[in-house]
Amino acid sequence: MQQLYDYFTLLEQLDVFQRKEIESRSRDLGYVEPDVIINQDETGDGVYVIAQGVVEVVTQSPDSKTDRVIAYLCKGDFFGELSVLTGEPRSASIRACEDVHLLKIPSPDFLHLIKSIPQFGHFFSTHLAARLYRLTRETATRSQCMDFGGNLENFDVLLIFQTITSSGQAGELRLLDDANNLFGSFYFQGPTITHGRFAHLTGVEAMWQVFLETNLEGSFVFQITDQPTVPYDEQSAIGGDGMDLLMQAASKRDYFQAMPEEWRNLSGRLGRLTEQLHWQEQPEHAALANQVWEFIANRPQVLASMWRRLNVCSFHLASVGKQLAATGQASYEVELQAETESA
Repeated sequence: MQQLYDYFTLLEQLDVFQRKEIESRSRDLGYVEPDVIINQDETGDGVYVIAQGVVEVVTQSPDSKTDRVIAYLCKGDFFGELSVLTGEPRSASIRACEDVHLLKIPSPDFLHLIKSIPQFGHFFSTHLAARLYRLTRETATRSQCMDFGGNLENFDVLLIFQTITSSGQAGELRLLDDANNLFGSFYFQGPTITHGRFAHLTGVEAMWQVFLETNLEGSFVFQITDQPTVPYDEQSAIGGDGMDLLMQAASKRDYFQAMPEEWRNLSGRLGRLTEQLHWQEQPEHAALANQVWEFIANRPQVLASMWRRLNVCSFHLASVGKQLAATGQASYEVELQAETESA
């Protein structure tokens, strides 16, 4: 399948005049949880692009008594284009999961841009075709209740997890490198993700990390089974509604991608500037902040080296390090070729 990119990558590939025309036809909008952005069955009046935040796609039963969350969308994703192009009512509602910043392109402007900027039209038509292809695959998987798998380069991790949790099947997802070696596994019990391992990480931190990886290579296999084939211990336990965890994972990925590259790749050295640690922000990260503080007690340490000795995802470690640097308690120095310290 063709490798797809998001809306903001599209803008980067256009010339300045094309970008200005698109910007002149776009409106900034803001929403907070649990605002409903569009309603199922209403007439489409425009296309929305997510500039920041996470939204959930919700379908309503025919009797209007039951809502079901079927997907989450984050920065660079868009919605509403199908209704604008076909003239049919909205097929689902969209609801804010947190503070959301959107760009809205009204229907007449969207149709004009498709005709006047070929790259713009090609982008949306390619994504529509890809969505149809994925929906066909998901439908076949759910209806036949068969095991499935594929190349990690062709599937977004969010789509894989959504397909499994939505199917309601109990089974195990295994991630394999090109040599068929296992580097990650997650066990599902219906809509619940019960256990997980990824690289050296276990539990929910393993799940957060797999969503942060942007260049996963290898393959994935999901097998329906009542018992996991990979041994899991207590540290591997996750437990929790799959869709809720996916929403959190999408949000963390969004914020992680917004970080400067020197923090995302954990390549810099973190060193103490003060004698005592004063941690007031992010109470949930207080324990991690103390661990990091102990690591750098004697000399600066490369974040990547610390990460391999901690059961935390790179986003949480980078967030703590960035906060220590922002409050003047630590320095963060990035070398052109930072040599990772031995564990």
